[in-house]
Order: sequence, then C-alpha cells, then structure tokens
Amino acid sequence: MSLASRYTWMVELENHHVEQWRLMISDDEKESLLSHYVIESEGIGLDLPYHTLFQNCTTEVFRILDGV
Repeated sequence: MSLASRYTWMVELENHHVEQWRLMISDDEKESLLSHYVIESEGIGLDLPYHTLFQNCTTEVFRILDGV
C-alpha cells in the first residue's frame, strides 16, 4: 500500500487523528535528529512491537529527541 493510499484510508476514511508539530530547532539539530533516528531505526528493524500508549510513532520521536 502506498503512503498516499494509507493516508487516505487512515485519515480520510477511518478519521484517524493526526497532528503535525513544527519543531523549533536549528538546521544542525535537524540533521543530527534525522541521522540519529535513521541509525536507531536500522538497529531496531522490525523487532519493536507497536503499543498504542507506550511504544508508537509519537513516543519514539520523543525518545529520539531526548537522546539527541
């Protein structure tokens, strides 16, 4: 399923709540954050289980932000 199809299904058809937050960080911080996130993601692979409250895309972003 393409990203566009998944968006249409989750957000438009299923009314899944989505928020986007603009981070007020410098370009160097953005680069560091992205590099750190890619390295972490490769290390985790597909072994990380999804949990609605404790381990999801939002909690992972905050975990990465705390680690940079």
